[in-house]
Amino acid sequence: MVSIIDRIIIMNVAFDPWVPVVMLDGKPKMVSLHDAFVYGHLISDLSVRPQERVALMRLLICISHAALRGPKDYDAWLELKKSSNILADATSFYLDAWRDSFELFHDTKPWLQIAGLKPVNNDSWTAVSKLFFYMATGNNSTLFDHDGANKNRKISLEDIALGLLTFQCFSPGGMLSSVIWGNSKIDHMGGNDAPCCPASMLHAFIRRSNLIDTIISNIPSFDDVNDSYGPNNLGKPIWEMVPKSLTDSLAETNATKTYIGRLVPLSRLLLLKEDGQFLLYAKSFVYPGFYGAINGKKVHSFFTQEPSATIIENKKERYLLGSKPGKAIWRELAAILVKRSKTNNNLGGPLSLLSLSDDEDCDIIICALVRHKASIEDTIESVYHIPSKLRSDKGQNTYQSEVKFSEDLSEKLGFAIEEYRKNVCKGSSFDYREKLNGLVQYWTLVEENLHILINYINAIGTDNAIPMQEEWQKFLKKSVKDSYDFVCSRKTPRQIKAYFSGLKKLSL
Repeated sequence: MVSIIDRIIIMNVAFDPWVPVVMLDGKPKMVSLHDAFVYGHLISDLSVRPQERVALMRLLICISHAALRGPKDYDAWLELKKSSNILADATSFYLDAWRDSFELFHDTKPWLQIAGLKPVNNDSWTAVSKLFFYMATGNNSTLFDHDGANKNRKISLEDIALGLLTFQCFSPGGMLSSVIWGNSKIDHMGGNDAPCCPASMLHAFIRRSNLIDTIISNIPSFDDVNDSYGPNNLGKPIWEMVPKSLTDSLAETNATKTYIGRLVPLSRLLLLKEDGQFLLYAKSFVYPGFYGAINGKKVHSFFTQEPSATIIENKKERYLLGSKPGKAIWRELAAILVKRSKTNNNLGGPLSLLSLSDDEDCDIIICALVRHKASIEDTIESVYHIPSKLRSDKGQNTYQSEVKFSEDLSEKLGFAIEEYRKNVCKGSSFDYREKLNGLVQYWTLVEENLHILINYINAIGTDNAIPMQEEWQKFLKKSVKDSYDFVCSRKTPRQIKAYFSGLKKLSL
């Protein structure tokens, strides 16, 4: 329990409750990291925002690897899957052994912070609300928070622990504070992106019926890690190799260029004030992203990709798969479900997919923090049930083909609405609002009935495949026609004439 002794706040994130979850009986609860593992079979899921889910899953996976020193191969992972007690016992022992490193206000090694940071002046201290993308700080209000200048606002230590972890994973570039570390002054220069936020990347995790099984399903074996990132790149958690300075090259390499070191990053130098309501934050090591630059030319960086991210290729150029305005995540599923391998140059989705058997269904939860430069614009989270046939080559190709068919119809719908408006409003500038309304209507109808496409994928290889495909495509054409009718009125002779002129563009 969080306590105050002699006016000193004490909180240990390993053993004090701060992780929001939903139990199997549907009741909300706060649990510690220790209890998340030991009682994970009684926990249904995390109960957090999308970016917080990503950060927590990375922390839980990092602790699992450190405690197990593995799993070394697929056989070891299978043993873990058969008995979750192996993971619970190992993490319980590990967290107890490293208890001091999980103290939020430790004198020499505070969790995910740098002891010894000092302010250059009083302006160096920033309200702890800076850790939360949805909170206002100072005069910069957010959509739902205008309390940034309220000096009496108090944020709980439980929220601060979660915000600290999430900020280290997702902090975008931007201006920081000036601090002193040791004998060096670190100026308020723009920081680089934290590992999880470039390109508004989509993070995908397998979700199971309880938390401990979810964690196990997302722990790749060291064999898979070595295949993806190369040998000798496993590394250690940041708390096992805390940097002593910005010139600590061994700690920098571990933190920024190893698989385990990057799972829980130190992308900002942070230090909480004694009351927990203010902090110092400054630039830290540069975490190589998927792309870097040499002499102004974009090149692939040292690090391949985050373990939960997806890489796609278009015209022989590789990209991080990120959230796109107006494009729902279900349209990207075929790319996310591609298994990484050496033969395809590690293109594809999360490492966790490698542990799935060919005939195994699963749920996939996909999250993203949408940003524009240093500003956070939105958060996204979607859950999909993935039948095993959708993960097969035939299933993925078919799914991708049908998504393309639905997108082609959407393009025709746009042209048809443009033709309608051109004839109705002759001589006037084109109003794109009706086109947008029609496209939104169409994609809403499609997403509400995505099960028709999934049923078709499940029917592949059976006598029902062709009838199910016909049902899906017939539904798409009807949705296009209904959406066109929704925005194109037929009340006047000019509208009626324009309606049929646009209808020819649909050519259904």
